[in-house]
Amino acid sequence: AELQQLAGLYAAGQELWRVPIPHFSPWDFNWPFGPGPGAVQPPAAPEGGDQPGSCSESGSVINCDTQTLGESLPLAGTPFNLHYASQRTPGWLVGNILNIPVTVGVPPTGLKAIGLNAQVGGQTIFRRWGRGSAGNTYGITGLYSGTIGAIGPDISLRLVWDGKDGYGRLTNGRPLARFDITYVYDFTYYAARSDLEQSFAQFGEQTFVNDGRQYCEYLDYPPAADVAYDFCGINVVRSYVRPLGYWDALAATGLGGWTLDVHHTYDLNEGVVHLGDGRDLRTADLDAVMTSVIPGGTNINYVGDVTVAPDGTIYYLDISDRKIYRINGDGTKTVMAGNGSQGYPTGDGGPAAAATLGWFLNALEVAPDGSLYLATTYDNFNAGLIRKITPDGLIHTIAGVYYTTSYQANSDGGPALDARLNAPVDLLLAQDGSLYIGETPHYRYSGDNLNRIRAISPSGIITTIAGGGGSGDSQADVLGVRAREWAALPEPGRMALGPDG
Repeated sequence: AELQQLAGLYAAGQELWRVPIPHFSPWDFNWPFGPGPGAVQPPAAPEGGDQPGSCSESGSVINCDTQTLGESLPLAGTPFNLHYASQRTPGWLVGNILNIPVTVGVPPTGLKAIGLNAQVGGQTIFRRWGRGSAGNTYGITGLYSGTIGAIGPDISLRLVWDGKDGYGRLTNGRPLARFDITYVYDFTYYAARSDLEQSFAQFGEQTFVNDGRQYCEYLDYPPAADVAYDFCGINVVRSYVRPLGYWDALAATGLGGWTLDVHHTYDLNEGVVHLGDGRDLRTADLDAVMTSVIPGGTNINYVGDVTVAPDGTIYYLDISDRKIYRINGDGTKTVMAGNGSQGYPTGDGGPAAAATLGWFLNALEVAPDGSLYLATTYDNFNAGLIRKITPDGLIHTIAGVYYTTSYQANSDGGPALDARLNAPVDLLLAQDGSLYIGETPHYRYSGDNLNRIRAISPSGIITTIAGGGGSGDSQADVLGVRAREWAALPEPGRMALGPDG
């Protein structure tokens, strides 16, 4: 009977898996993949610090590595000294240069592609290397382009920053440049669960490992097929930040670029204390201080988003339990919302603790009055909902509808409860009560598959403020096109609110 059924489902020459399962315990044959044998992580960040190998003689400080000169002069009639350091003045360009290691030694043969993404001062730099695709061109019109290099031993990239932001303006201070280096390996099947778990634990805490299945679905989509091929696999990503540029002592102290040895300045952005004697103290050189807010023995399964209320109360998503927890002052935790079930969101108007929150719990935001906002997604259509847990413990859906096709209207300009939301991944509450939503649909059948930032006004009306428009030019914002007309809006993974709103 089984063979007859299969003969009706499959044509001659087709292949299928037949997997006898002798028990009813959880068993997933769809995800036993990981990086192959011998896989390594991307190289560590280049050494930081601007003052190695300095020598002092007669009040002068010469640093050959950073090509700087310093002077120290006593201030007559006082116990103080004035200091000058050329790396703290305009024109010092060594701070704009960074040598980024891409491969160290001979890379493993299973490494199929490498991607480098650098962001500094609003500029974005992409570089790619591959085995089967070396020599091909890549890029997005108006944003970046290049030729895929060949993977080989001891590859490094010499980054020379021009000191300008994405609009061609000179920057003020030392911006933090972010670097993401991605190693891509073909999927390797693991026959044992222990092998799978070890494969994801073989890299350090600074490395993120994920499967690139979201790229694989574009292998038959010509505009993105070459990128899809290189990044369809196990992606091992290493990220780090490095300051570039110079700290301007002239603007900071007003002493002609000189500093008083007892007068220090703290750079909050870089995490550096610029000492008046010309030295720098970096927070990265200090040991991290960690304080546990939950006593040992308290079980936490899988932490998603975390948010902190104005009074210091911590709330977090447990995306394994599918619940929202509050951490109490004594370190215990209390369920704020969620019955633990996975499925279509239910429970509107009733106790939040008895409600089904959704399928995927994506983001959490807390309001000044203690209300909690939750961004949740249901099923593979990315149908998103925004739900609110009020201080009295009741839950309400405030935005989004469930849809089963990709043609549901976005309903901009109308009630948020009538609008289609595509995979809301982040929330941000403004001081005026507006709630901002970052949407990043992950599937082609999610409507027009465009990233958006949308806003729900205090009156409940939803509008798009960026993305989803008609211009696919990746430089549309630079060219003066309004943000809401920019179809090529980058993925809004995280949003931040500026001091001016």
